[in-house]
Amino acid sequence: MSRDLDIDEQELAKFIDVFSQFQDRIKDKFQSVESSWEKCNESWHGSSKDQFTKEFLETRRTIQESLDAGEDALTWLRRFDEVLKEFERQYR
Repeated sequence: MSRDLDIDEQELAKFIDVFSQFQDRIKDKFQSVESSWEKCNESWHGSSKDQFTKEFLETRRTIQESLDAGEDALTWLRRFDEVLKEFERQYR
């Protein structure tokens, strides 16, 4: 049987690793931002705070949705990588 894969498996593995690191960094950085916001939130009062809080919460929701989508993509990519490796084992 001919081996007819349309992807460089090493490049896929590298991409999965880089993407995973990116996801982890974004999570860590945003947790830091949220922690700083909590401290600032305690001392800030007034309508400007209310407006910023509304926008910040929307931003947080959007970032979380993006992180969730990234995790879904990583799960799919990892499974795809496993399938490719299994294909290699069976059809060498």
